[in-house]
Amino acid sequence: ESEFRRRRCRIFRGYLRTMQADLLAISTEFDTLRIEFPEMQQELTMALFRGKLRFAWASTVARVCLWRYRWGLGDVDGAALVNKFESFRAGMRSWTLEIS
Repeated sequence: ESEFRRRRCRIFRGYLRTMQADLLAISTEFDTLRIEFPEMQQELTMALFRGKLRFAWASTVARVCLWRYRWGLGDVDGAALVNKFESFRAGMRSWTLEIS
């Protein structure tokens, strides 16, 4: 069971790294939008800042849950964590598409 938990945690950490890479790509898109739409620079900066804060908080919660799961200190609803990150990703992507 310990090996199984360790492997699952490794997979989920890989998923979190993928999400961080997506956030970096979205950040780059926002930088481009700020150049193309200088009149919206403040709004775009605040939206990206809020998104990064939400992601940082969700990542922290996910890592704590992952740690608890890894050491058998509780059950983790992995589907709920993944859904939270996927909705975050979809929201940020759809917002950049609406602007551009």
